[in-house]
Amino acid sequence: MLIPVLLLLLFLGVDATPRMDPYFPGFHVRPAAGHNNDPNGPFRDPQTGLVHLFMQYCALGPCSTGNHQGWAHFVSADLAHWTELPVALTAGDNVTACPDTLGVFSGSATIVNNTEVRLLFPGIHNDPAGQFYSSQCMAWPVDPSDPHLVRWHKALIIADVPHGVDPHFHDDSEAWFSARHQRWYMFVSGADVGRSYGVNMLYSSGNFDVVGWRLEHSLWNITDGECNFVSCPELYNLPLMPPNTRVYEALCGGDNYWLGLYDDDTLTFKPDGKIVGKYDYGVGRASKSFFDQQTGRRIMWSWILEAHTKEQYPGWDGATSVPRSIVYGPDQHLYILPVVELERLRVQQLAFVQQHLLPPSAVWEVPGVRGSLQLDVAVNFTFPASTESGSMGVRIQVSPDSRYYSQIEIQLGRRSPPTGVVLNNTNLPRGDDASLDTLLPIGTTDEQGIVACDEICNKHSVCTGWVFVRTPHPRCAIKGPDFCAPVSDANCISKIKTGNTPHCPEPQLKNVVLVDTTKAGGVTQGTTYILPLPDKLASSSPVNGSISFPMRILVDRSVFEVYAWNGYSIASGRAYPANLTNASGLQVYSQMESVDVHVAVDVWSMANSTLFM
Repeated sequence: MLIPVLLLLLFLGVDATPRMDPYFPGFHVRPAAGHNNDPNGPFRDPQTGLVHLFMQYCALGPCSTGNHQGWAHFVSADLAHWTELPVALTAGDNVTACPDTLGVFSGSATIVNNTEVRLLFPGIHNDPAGQFYSSQCMAWPVDPSDPHLVRWHKALIIADVPHGVDPHFHDDSEAWFSARHQRWYMFVSGADVGRSYGVNMLYSSGNFDVVGWRLEHSLWNITDGECNFVSCPELYNLPLMPPNTRVYEALCGGDNYWLGLYDDDTLTFKPDGKIVGKYDYGVGRASKSFFDQQTGRRIMWSWILEAHTKEQYPGWDGATSVPRSIVYGPDQHLYILPVVELERLRVQQLAFVQQHLLPPSAVWEVPGVRGSLQLDVAVNFTFPASTESGSMGVRIQVSPDSRYYSQIEIQLGRRSPPTGVVLNNTNLPRGDDASLDTLLPIGTTDEQGIVACDEICNKHSVCTGWVFVRTPHPRCAIKGPDFCAPVSDANCISKIKTGNTPHCPEPQLKNVVLVDTTKAGGVTQGTTYILPLPDKLASSSPVNGSISFPMRILVDRSVFEVYAWNGYSIASGRAYPANLTNASGLQVYSQMESVDVHVAVDVWSMANSTLFM
């Protein structure tokens, strides 16, 4: 039985991983080998109280022909310790039930009648002409009394893609019940046939059975140019939100979210305005969440993309974030933090220290940390509320000579963005010159994209900058005069042409956190991520004339997560420093010309989280 095994693990504090690779993450759940990506279908079983988490999984490495995506399966009694179970949904194992010969793509879980779990997911296959096609399927436990829920039935529920919708139509939302209409509703995302806007097509069922699903209409078409293709969608309410307010979140160049009104009469969503923000400003994407009735929280996971190339594949790649809680703030912003249960993985407090960082520049290594590869770090910087500019931050995975490290820097009174340099994982919103937009061949690498976009921009005097868009179709978006300041976007690389400045109708960011792995060393190319902060930090948390700025940083071998300003913005990242055991120092620093900064640091070593099969 799984429950006694989990309780025994909690009592013994078992650390179990079969991986010997020093970069294999210890407390970020993922399969023991192979490739994983999108988290799928999380739910808490109302019968056992166990939390189930699935994720996209290709056992033989990066997904390809003959190595199609299924759903890996994990279960936890406490959101901290996880047990790997057999693959729950396997592509092509019963195509008469669900046409999923090319893969089981991302989906969601719904609890029906307070007791029964249903999984909704796309079955990917070829149409009669041999082209990519998606049909929607349902799964339910073969034996509902099995506390592991290891085996699942599958069945087709929606065979056809709606008219006018691109056949890459996939990723089913969680369903909800409308008392007004006495029906269940869910939606599937994608794009119109020309991929000029994102679509969310609404379906309904009277009893959540295999038969009887019908297409209603579009819940919301994203026609304002912000997303031309969406996937991994969610629609939900949070505690403290007005009853009809909803968060709509989906993957389109990052996990973006909007706030708006859901009308249960017309069954439509209308956003209040533009994109509010992102779940994750680093390489976290394709997130999936559920509302935990037991604790009253919405809990989510993100896929943390890999940094090495396919040629560097070491027998595994990909990772899943720690479970995160989503909270609606009084400023109508989402705040995201690790669930408190993660502290159950803490093993030893390595440091609980304070230090003054004196101007104009100071660097201090936190004692007692070097040699530990799995860390939970809480840092709090305190500085005068009158401070208008300067920077301070944390360096992780610092080499013995302090030459190599990844850096998380708070920048106050940030200057204009740099010009003439390539900004990895950033986008320049708006200002596209559509006449110069250029498609590039499928499979174009970052290096090839940078060269191509530079060449196109240099040929045209009207070009003020460019964005290389990686997927789904590589292209160069050439900018005219009305582009905005760079923002973090894991799907893009950008460059502002020397001598040009952003001309955005919205105010530029005054305060940011800059995450920089370009000095990490090792075999992977570094990147930078920009995390936005409120413009007026002083009005948010003044203490005796000072500002107290908290950050939480999780370091797990090749994976790290940054939570800035109580989760106002977060970033997941990857780094593969050479000689990882030695490159494990932790430093704090200040570059405030005339300001004394006080820093408090609390560091814990972390146990492994997963018992593998």
